[in-house]
Formats: sequence, structure tokens, C-alpha cells
Amino acid sequence: MHALLLALAFATATPSATVETGTQLVFKGNFVAEKGSAAETEKQFQLSLLITDVRPTGAGVYWALEEQGRGGWSWIHRFGQYHTGRADAEGQPTLLYERAEGTNEIQLLSPLFYRDPPLAEGTKWNEDRFDHEVTGTEKLGDATAWNVEVSNGYGLKRSMLIDQRNPLILSLKENVFIGQGEKHELRYELVSATPLDAVQAAAHVTAFDSLLALRNRLGIVPGTRDTKWNDERLSLLREQLPSVTTKITEGPLATIARDAERDA
Repeated sequence: MHALLLALAFATATPSATVETGTQLVFKGNFVAEKGSAAETEKQFQLSLLITDVRPTGAGVYWALEEQGRGGWSWIHRFGQYHTGRADAEGQPTLLYERAEGTNEIQLLSPLFYRDPPLAEGTKWNEDRFDHEVTGTEKLGDATAWNVEVSNGYGLKRSMLIDQRNPLILSLKENVFIGQGEKHELRYELVSATPLDAVQAAAHVTAFDSLLALRNRLGIVPGTRDTKWNDERLSLLREQLPSVTTKITEGPLATIARDAERDA
């Protein structure tokens, strides 16, 4: 019931969006086990993207992540940068999901979807050992989307609603198996799309670049679960963090900046 209500809320709220340099996109979603109660197994999250360097074949992305429930990354691993089209998904966000049996990293598929030739009714292709098929269209808010199903010999892996006018996944539902073959469902949906003016976009890019540079100076590898905060790193963090966070007063990095200041 919870998943159904979440899906209905997303479907009525999905905004129209244009993928352009300076666009800020916000997605909300959840990850929940098929068995057991959602109250015990569910993780909710919000993924914010800042789009840069848009080209016909791809775009640059800065991202920031917020997680609630079942553990989560520390602030130092909740932001990053990647460019669409990389087969290794380097730099893309993951959820950290804690269970009694262990902790799993759940890959979030990039919401930007570039393909040549463009999608069309009945289009089929194979990629990464998965069969893809455009099975029809669907209205989602003000947008008309292609319904794309992804499967292999074991069954349906993922279904996506992809904007017909923009290279953007508006809605995604994915089956994820972790542990001893325990089935979980991952969902996310676009909830807001905001075109920033040049000044706003530049300020956000500067904030991301400053945090990324600080992480590099600290010598911390993104996605490292057991980050060691030794005396040298803490001293450097306390010295350089204020010059970074004082400029972050709003936007997707605001919560991360507050968490960083508290930890420092």
C-alpha cells in the first residue's frame, strides 16, 4: 500500500523538465524489501542533480544525496560529479543500505538517458546483457513518456518512463537482489525541475567544486565505507572547511555543509 500511494503521489506531481545547462533536478525515491514491513526495511532518499555541459551525446552532472532509514553515507560521500555515458558508472551515487546480515551499496542508475538512434515505438536493443524494449507511451503529469522495459533470462529487471522530448528518466522501478537472493524494489521519480540563472548556476558549481577539491586534499576516496579521520585530516578539515561552507547557504549542498560543520 505504501508503494502504491508513493507511486500515485509521484504520478500527479511529476513536472515537465528541459535538460539544459544550469537545470537543477530533484528526484525522490525509496528502496524497500519485498518481504517484511516497509517500516522495518524501507530507505527513503532524495537525489539532487545540477546539469552542466549539455551536448547531443551526454552531459555533466553534479549530485547531492540525502538518505533516511537503514543507515547511510557520511556527508563526505554524499556528493560527487560524473559525466553520462561512462560504462563503469564512475562517480555516480549509491545508497548505503544496512541489514542485520551486512551493508550493501545500491547503485542508482543515472536519470539522464542518452541513446542514438532516438527511442521509438517497438524499439528493441541489447545492452550489458539486458534486453530493452519500448513497449508504449504513458502520460506523466504534463509529459508524454516512453515506457521502456529491461529484462534478462531471469525476468523483468527494470521499467522506466523516459521523456519523449528530453533525455531524462522521469520514473524508474527496479528489482534488486541482495544478500541471499532477497528481492528489494528501488523506485525514484522526478519531483522538481528548476532552471537556474547564470549567477545561481555558477554559485552552485563553485560550491560543488570547492567541496570536491577539499575531499581530494583530504585524500579520501569517494565511496570508501571506513573513512579514517586521523589527526592530520581533522586538522586540515577544520582549517579549510569554513571557507567552503560559509558560501553554501542554499541549494542541494546546504544539508551536507551543516553535517560537515557538525562533524568538524
